[in-house]
Amino acid sequence: MRKRHARRGQVIVMIAIMMFFLFGLAGLSVDMIYAYAVKARLVTAVDAAALAAARALSQGTNPISTQQIVNQVVDKYFAVNFPQGLLLSTRSYDAPVITSNSNSTRTVQISARAVVPTFFLRAAGYSTLPVAAMATSMRRDVNIVLVLDRSGSLMLVSPPAWDDVQAAAKFFIDQFDDQRDRLGVVSFGTGARIDLAPSTNFKTRAKNLIDMMACYSGNRTNSPYGMWTGYQALAALPASGALNVVVLFTDGQPTAYTNNFPVRTSGSVYCSVTPKTGVYMTDQDGGIGSIWGLFQTLAPPAPTGNPDRTIVTACPGLNSSGSNVTSLVTSLPNEWRPNGTATTPVFSFTGPKAVSTTALDSGDNVQNIGYNLTLRVAEHIRTTLSTRIFSIGLGGYMYPADDVLLEAVANDPTSTSYNPTQPAGLYVYAPDQTELQGAFQRVSSEISRLIQ
Repeated sequence: MRKRHARRGQVIVMIAIMMFFLFGLAGLSVDMIYAYAVKARLVTAVDAAALAAARALSQGTNPISTQQIVNQVVDKYFAVNFPQGLLLSTRSYDAPVITSNSNSTRTVQISARAVVPTFFLRAAGYSTLPVAAMATSMRRDVNIVLVLDRSGSLMLVSPPAWDDVQAAAKFFIDQFDDQRDRLGVVSFGTGARIDLAPSTNFKTRAKNLIDMMACYSGNRTNSPYGMWTGYQALAALPASGALNVVVLFTDGQPTAYTNNFPVRTSGSVYCSVTPKTGVYMTDQDGGIGSIWGLFQTLAPPAPTGNPDRTIVTACPGLNSSGSNVTSLVTSLPNEWRPNGTATTPVFSFTGPKAVSTTALDSGDNVQNIGYNLTLRVAEHIRTTLSTRIFSIGLGGYMYPADDVLLEAVANDPTSTSYNPTQPAGLYVYAPDQTELQGAFQRVSSEISRLIQ
């Protein structure tokens, strides 16, 4: 009997020891799970703050103001995602560290920590547990050329859309970093010009230029030359690790193109030399007898003349409207050398639209050539500079933007001609001018996603 009672006493002691151990493990588990929950919220807050800080890098006007803005953004995101006292904890974080790198990138590093109260571990002398989190985000610099259509159709809608185009373009410009990004502006109608070469400190200059721009009913839509001029502006930049982007806005279909045309050198209408460089154009609705040219390819500076159509020089007999150009041009070349007599690059007129070298008086033929050339230039931009193209089309007029063309220009993945071996872009359609700012905002958001 005594041995049995002794064994019972030993079992009770062992059970008491085991219960103490198990309760200790349970207490430890509760405190650790609680600390893990706090850490998870801290990681979420740090990640969100780091991403927001990278986006905020574009808002400052100098390094000091940028740091201040980034600090404010981080404070805001911590207040939302991890308010002080969350889950009975106290948190703190260091000022964001902004580092400029040699590969055209900047990084933002954020470190934070929290002190978590314990419940069961207090018995072991631990009244709190520390947790920490760190996140790093990166923003890549971007080189952007904004190519703006200022053709006459923007003034023919009711109400006119040009003011809305200007406002949306200026909104777009404000989304990028004045200190690090490079932004340029190209405008085109019948002719085209680089209004602002891509550079830093662009915001005030670019917005002032856009305010000065004007479009007139006589301007046509020389999309291929507008795109080519945008390419020239981008190609002039020194090589860097920045992302190259072209953003094309247009409200219509190509109705003009630039080329070196073989012309008569004698007779009632002639030029002193052949070939002669100029713009050949038509009405939006094309048709026979709707041809004008040869106009100068370089548009005058803003505010552009009314209309943007100046006859080329040294061609006696060619009237000021260019309506007798078919008596001057002998045939239409089947290729385009935008650099004049240089051998490269050469753009073929072949493409989705049928073209003719003898249909001198066909407006439809001019439109088809302009269509194919726009595609050729866009492909050249994507492949030579590894550039992403974003296109914005505006509807609302008799001949709205061509969705199929602009999807292909951007190499949008939804395009039937999407090429996965080339950089993909995005096409955004604005049904009318009230949707323009939203379209530009969507493009700027997509660019921001690519550089962060």
